[in-house]
Amino acid sequence: MAVARVTKIIGSSSKGWQEAVDEA
Repeated sequence: MAVARVTKIIGSSSKGWQEAVDEA
């Protein structure tokens, strides 16, 4: 799952998580 990757991005950027979810 990309959850782990998304979580890492969330920790780096609050808004970056949206982009990560779109990619996931």
